[in-house]
Amino acid sequence: MKHTYTQKNDLRYRYYVCIKAQKLGHESCPEPTVHAQELEKMAIDFLKRIVADPQAVPFPRVRDFFASDSWESLFPVEQFRVFRMLLEQVEYDGKSRALSLSLSQPGIRRFQEELAPTAERIPA
Repeated sequence: MKHTYTQKNDLRYRYYVCIKAQKLGHESCPEPTVHAQELEKMAIDFLKRIVADPQAVPFPRVRDFFASDSWESLFPVEQFRVFRMLLEQVEYDGKSRALSLSLSQPGIRRFQEELAPTAERIPA
């Protein structure tokens, strides 16, 4: 799916469109469009569940960050940056409405480093 938007007057409506539907017509995709907020909330909720698993994410600072209210305290642009850093790929199946996330291990390590107190950071 590809992020896009439409604008009416001064309002912008964000959504994701199925690439297959974009190329072959809406009939070719079981769910040709999805509201951006709906899909992004699903992805964030799923990410939080994955990050809570010590086997999936063996970095305690990252787990603690998502277990606390820290995520909600970030500005949306910063949430987007962290989300993109932690995820390698996001897939959505319109037929089953299933979401699949692939974590970026280098991104998780980088975020763990960002969360370290300044004195503990390793110089680049």
